Order: sequence, then C-alpha cells, then structure tokens
Amino acid sequence: MLIKDFLDEKRIAYQDFAEYIGVSRNYLYNMMSGRKTFSLELAKKIEEVTKGGVSRLEILYHREYVDEDKLDKEIVAHSKKGT
Repeated sequence: MLIKDFLDEKRIAYQDFAEYIGVSRNYLYNMMSGRKTFSLELAKKIEEVTKGGVSRLEILYHREYVDEDKLDKEIVAHSKKGT
C-alpha cells in the first residue's frame, strides 16, 4: 500500500505522520513525490510503524505515487493544445 493511501485510509495527517517518523512534513512530501529518496532505515521504520501496512520494498522499489496536481496541470495543458 502506498503511504498516501495508508494515511488517507487511517485518517492520519501528513504532519502527524512525519513527526512520528522523525522528518518534516515537507521532507515526507518530497519523498512521496520522488524529489527525495527514502533511506533503507526510514523505509524500515515506516513499515514498522504502519505494522506492515506500507511495505519497505514498495517504498524503495515500486514508487507508484502520482502527483495529482501536476497530472491535472498536464491534462489541462494538453487539452489546450488540441483546441
């Protein structure tokens, strides 16, 4: 499960989760968006605190997070080109 999905499902605020794992909210967002990479230690910690809900292997090897705002902007830009 992706971190975003886990937090949404459990209704945990990004800020609260970030503080709990020892990083800033901004740093957590940057890791989730692919701008920063997760360390093995942090991936293990996330897997531990989520009780396996978020797998360290998925964090490290299968980044599936999609920045919806960026995607929306790309869709709008693409649709304007077609008109």
